[in-house]
Amino acid sequence: MMIVLVVNFKIKEGKRAEFLEAIAPLVEGSQNEPGCIEYDLFADTEDANAFVLLEKWPDQAALDFHNTTDHYRNCGPKVREFCEDVTLHRFVPVG
Repeated sequence: MMIVLVVNFKIKEGKRAEFLEAIAPLVEGSQNEPGCIEYDLFADTEDANAFVLLEKWPDQAALDFHNTTDHYRNCGPKVREFCEDVTLHRFVPVG
């Protein structure tokens, strides 16, 4: 069953550039993983310090693999240090 993750990032004032630099290797590495359907970062059009990461995985096994990769484990802590808040929502298809 496909899994969709929506991760909302609220960036600390003045840390936008650092956040984008820190998350770039995570996005690139994740997009190149086997099983990754989508892994894209979007900027809010009204709030320069708000971003959404949209992830789509074919199943739990692909997501579990993603969570063990070097780019995930190395970038996660770096990304979080530039954030005021991070929220994650997990979705599955209906029907």
